[in-house]
Amino acid sequence: MLKKIIINTTALLLCCEINATPPPYVAATTNQQLVADQLESIVDPSPSQKVLLDLLNPLDEAATYKILNQLSGEQYTSLFLSTEIANRQFIRRLYDPLRMQIANPNSYTDEVYDICSSDGIDAWAEGSGGRSFLNGNKNAGGFKMSGYEVSAGAQKRLTPCWTLGFAGCYSLNHFHYNIGGDAKSNTVIGAAYTLYRPAHYYLLANITVGGATNDMHRRVKFNEEKDFVIKSRPNLSQVAFYGEAGVDWDCNCVLVQPFIGFEADQFKRNCKYDHGDDAMCLIYSGKKVTQVYSRLGVHLTTPENCYDIVCAFDLAWQYRLTSSRNDLSVRFADFGSSFTLTGIPDERNSLGMGFTVWSEFLEGWTLYLEATGERWKRVSSYAFTGGLIFKW
Repeated sequence: MLKKIIINTTALLLCCEINATPPPYVAATTNQQLVADQLESIVDPSPSQKVLLDLLNPLDEAATYKILNQLSGEQYTSLFLSTEIANRQFIRRLYDPLRMQIANPNSYTDEVYDICSSDGIDAWAEGSGGRSFLNGNKNAGGFKMSGYEVSAGAQKRLTPCWTLGFAGCYSLNHFHYNIGGDAKSNTVIGAAYTLYRPAHYYLLANITVGGATNDMHRRVKFNEEKDFVIKSRPNLSQVAFYGEAGVDWDCNCVLVQPFIGFEADQFKRNCKYDHGDDAMCLIYSGKKVTQVYSRLGVHLTTPENCYDIVCAFDLAWQYRLTSSRNDLSVRFADFGSSFTLTGIPDERNSLGMGFTVWSEFLEGWTLYLEATGERWKRVSSYAFTGGLIFKW
């Protein structure tokens, strides 16, 4: 009987030793395989690594795929894209306080200038709410984003043709990642913008500078009892330039303004450490990304109707001129070597649309309402905006 007890104890010890040793893991994607390779490199597991391996080893194939995805940190590959969406929405909103001048072929005349400039300053404020979606591919998941923003600014017509303005924006966005986890992003952006509007054409330009603070939670969920949350607070900085040139084509019933635009953005993120369970924490490298786009589109504006309401429709095709690769260099803080995750690639082409109505409902006060949307192959976003312009 004593011999039998010894044999069973030895078998139990051997079983525990086997469970703590990483087997060859089956992976379905490149990112999963990279994580599996790091796990299989563990030779003498630490206590936290042993817990991780003991939880992972008994899983079936489908559950292993899910955990390898959650361990990879692929959520971080979408950081630049989410900040880019917030920045482009703000650039789009900088057009709104200038729209009445751009859509008025006679805005450059002394008579209109005298009426519109009055004491020389227009103040404006607006708020919007919207959602964005990034669909995943076979290698990486996407996210859903929802949030709101508030913007305010002031502009002055320096001459009948020249307008100069300054603006600021705060946006709060919430993210839900398809592979698990969530995030909150606080973005603050400042801008300087200008418009040159003589007869028959216009030129506008703006430069934006800002940053985003992200509170990210990665979830690694083995079961209801073993649900780990890994935290990180990556900060991003950004600077962007946008320029646009358009011409007038007056068709009596509608003002048609074909335009061409150019956008250049630069985003930067510093190296960052995860916080949570040691065996699941990542170190992801700093990175700087520059994106350049061309834009070709048209603004359509109706004359003011009997209710003093003006309607406008905007349509634009945008093309990415820079690389569409979306990679991220990471490593586990507790073991293994550096590896490169492949995120969802940035798409080349997108289509943006907007519909705006505005009216001067009181002397010196203009109200505008707007619905906008943008569609890429894998990305879609839409927003609804309301704003006020006050002349004083």
